[in-house]
Amino acid sequence: MNKASNFSVRSARGALAALVAALFLVGLTSQAQAYDPPTGGQDSYQLLSPYYLGRGFSVTSMESPFADAMNPSASALNQRITLDASYIGLSAFGSSSEDRGWQGHAVNLGATFPTRVGVFTGSMRYLGSEVDPMFLGNSFGTKFSFSKDLYDNFLVGAGLNLDMGGYDGEFDVGVTTDLGVMHLVGDFGPLREFRWGASLLGLGLPYKPVDGRTAMPAVLTLAV
Repeated sequence: MNKASNFSVRSARGALAALVAALFLVGLTSQAQAYDPPTGGQDSYQLLSPYYLGRGFSVTSMESPFADAMNPSASALNQRITLDASYIGLSAFGSSSEDRGWQGHAVNLGATFPTRVGVFTGSMRYLGSEVDPMFLGNSFGTKFSFSKDLYDNFLVGAGLNLDMGGYDGEFDVGVTTDLGVMHLVGDFGPLREFRWGASLLGLGLPYKPVDGRTAMPAVLTLAV
């Protein structure tokens, strides 16, 4: 009975890994298609937290809860409830613009809840930006994700996003899903605590806040 059960678990894990790999290949081929996201739209991830604004955002970031925005598997090893709230002001100080005052705001609130079946993460954000050239208007977004460690060093996750808002009179709504994996390799030759990750973002109805531009983030964005 135990052998059969172990075999079925391994089979399910293998099927899941194959499905994720196939979806990543779809995302990779989609990158050949032309896209033109709003200027600064792909960098808006860094405004989710002052931490990422200072050091940059990576698909292998594991600082929950907002790391899930780039890779929904990031929180899988979290073992305690985590709350995160932040505010970031955007200004044109130092620019050649006549208006050098405050031209944008980012407000973020997120939480991570570990359970016996896996880790649940939820977050909300508001981003308003009129900073040249980051003309994104006002956007409101929510995200819910679930992550789990299939093995001690292999994490998987999936997320659901709802975004709405727009710029210069435009209004749009986007509903998308994200998939992500992360492998914690450990010491690998001269590399210490080496890990790699990959995610497929923006599956579904894309969010297009700026007229004449494509989705933010781009549809089927592959991140590694």
